[in-house]
Amino acid sequence: MSRRMGDGTSKARAAVAFSAWYGGLGPGVVATVVGALILSSCVLPPTSSLTIDSWDDVAILGVFALVALLISSLHAARWRAEASQREQREWFEVTLASIGDAVIATDARGRVTFINAVAESLTGWPSAEAVGKDLSEVFRIINMDTRQTVENPVAKVIRVGSVVGLANHTLLIAKDGTGRPIDDSGAPIRSRDGHLIGVVLVFRDVTERAHAEAVVRESEERYRQMFERNHAVKLLIDPNSGAIVDANPAAAEFYGYSLEELRHLRITDL
Repeated sequence: MSRRMGDGTSKARAAVAFSAWYGGLGPGVVATVVGALILSSCVLPPTSSLTIDSWDDVAILGVFALVALLISSLHAARWRAEASQREQREWFEVTLASIGDAVIATDARGRVTFINAVAESLTGWPSAEAVGKDLSEVFRIINMDTRQTVENPVAKVIRVGSVVGLANHTLLIAKDGTGRPIDDSGAPIRSRDGHLIGVVLVFRDVTERAHAEAVVRESEERYRQMFERNHAVKLLIDPNSGAIVDANPAAAEFYGYSLEELRHLRITDL
């Protein structure tokens, strides 16, 4: 009989302790008081009912209440910490998602933890597939001219521990194999104690800019060829100083100077 009563008491105490842990401080205190009353009047037989007849009984009940209070306090503290972490992460993700550029965040091992909608569009990787993968799989970049693989900026940030940028003429290869020129930078994410806990990568599509630069280069090349191959004397003069900025081979032959010498003269020296 006594063993069954002991088992019932143990189970009741375990139930109260669980209620204190699960519900938090307020519900835990209520569970402790209600549990004590139930134990004293309902669960235990009258012959062994929980009564407070001595200071030992008071001490036992006090310890029981303190344990429940401690469990409730620890649970409440953990709940607050978890809630704070959730709020910080939500704020971080909302901020990154609202940025107009493409954004990818990784952990300290270079695995994707966040990718915004713009980055999804440029890389061709939806968030559900990208998160958890190594960045080099999601963010594939090569040199536009040599077609050689370019060092992953996140790997470089992890290695040097500071902000880095991509070299010019970098091409992003999307999941479907299409390529587009991009410009980007990577920065470390550090904890409050200064430890590197991740990297954030910000990049943008610069296809239009790259096209405009290519048009300018082609135009300059055409002009250079026309200028140098023209048999007529051609001089470029600074209107303010009269200095000869450039000259074609025909001018050098006509004036009897080398091209380098002409570029150090003024028009009045001829």
